[in-house]
Amino acid sequence: MESRGITRSALAPLMGGKERVSDVLNGKSGLSLEMIRRLHDQLGIPAELLIKPVTRKVISTKATSRKTVQRDERAGMSAAL
Repeated sequence: MESRGITRSALAPLMGGKERVSDVLNGKSGLSLEMIRRLHDQLGIPAELLIKPVTRKVISTKATSRKTVQRDERAGMSAAL
C-alpha cells in the first residue's frame, strides 16, 4: 500500500468504510466480489491476485493448546495494494 501511496482512508470508499478496510487488512474478513471489482477498476490491482483464497493454518501456542489463525496466501492484502 505504502509503495503505491494508498492510505487506508483512500480505500474506505472502495471497500465500504474504514472498519471494513481494517477487517480485511487484518484478515478478519475477506473481499466481496464488488470490492474486488472496485479495487481492480480504480486501482489497477489484478483481480487474479485479489481472488486467491485465504487459508487457515493451525499454530501450536503451547503443548496443550492450539490456536487457529488466518494466513493470507495473496502475500498479504497490503502487499497487493
